[in-house]
Amino acid sequence: MAQTDKDDFLLCNAGYNAASVLPDGSVNICFDRRDPLGNINTGFEFKKELQQCRFKFCDCPLWSFEKNLHAIAKGRKPEDVPAYDAFLHWHVTFNCNMFCHYCALFPDNKQKDLEEKTRPAQPLDIPSIVKTLDATGKTFLISFTGGEPFLVPNMIEACAALTRKHYICFNTNLTELDMSFFESVDLDHIGMLNISMQIRPMEKLNLTDKFLQKIRAMQSIGFSRYRITVVAEPALFPKLQYYRNKFDPYGIKFKLIPMIDGGGAFQGKAYPQSYTPRELELIERDWLDEYYPLNNTEANK
Repeated sequence: MAQTDKDDFLLCNAGYNAASVLPDGSVNICFDRRDPLGNINTGFEFKKELQQCRFKFCDCPLWSFEKNLHAIAKGRKPEDVPAYDAFLHWHVTFNCNMFCHYCALFPDNKQKDLEEKTRPAQPLDIPSIVKTLDATGKTFLISFTGGEPFLVPNMIEACAALTRKHYICFNTNLTELDMSFFESVDLDHIGMLNISMQIRPMEKLNLTDKFLQKIRAMQSIGFSRYRITVVAEPALFPKLQYYRNKFDPYGIKFKLIPMIDGGGAFQGKAYPQSYTPRELELIERDWLDEYYPLNNTEANK
């Protein structure tokens, strides 16, 4: 029987030219440690064939983060030919300076969630990491995420070493960014800074001014490769226009992204299923499709 588009989608490039890395250095096909590939400090190998996806919900959709590599893995023409040939989505630490109720790190184990987020970030073994990546013969795009990746003590030194050959990007709340970062790394090898603006947690922790200082500092040096998203927690909607007006003078245009399965629970309701039609109109709908590849996974067959 001919392969359908649905069946074709089930063949994911995760594990083939993209992988998930966890704070212990383990390199895995998926965030849940299924089918480990090795370790970022001692060596790892990609699979020789595309892997079959079995999940209804994708914790870190590697195929959507790097769609060009996904296309290449399937023998298709990418929209853009990347300067790298492999991708790592690296939870470099789970430690975070914010405790957003909608964080989906370990939604089913609150004690573990708290322990992981309060465990201090550990420095990276830079020589071992560089040696491991060089041994693969590939050029990587490494997406650092957390927790908050800039809590890692030697993150700037690691990025300076990595950008001599590889490319980096970040998912960050920005508040822990040291501006010396932009003086230490090869700017041509920095991709997008995906900035998560945690509006209400920042207010609660008195971090809003610190956040705005970082934004102004980046603007002052002319760095513009960043985009700002805000998680659409239900309590945000009544003040949404207020916040848009508040941050507009700083040149901040933010997009709403959904609370997702696991962390997306609020007042007894599950999200994103419980968003109203009007709320869904305000949310970047592509994000729902990326994390919920509905009608495309075995769980929906």
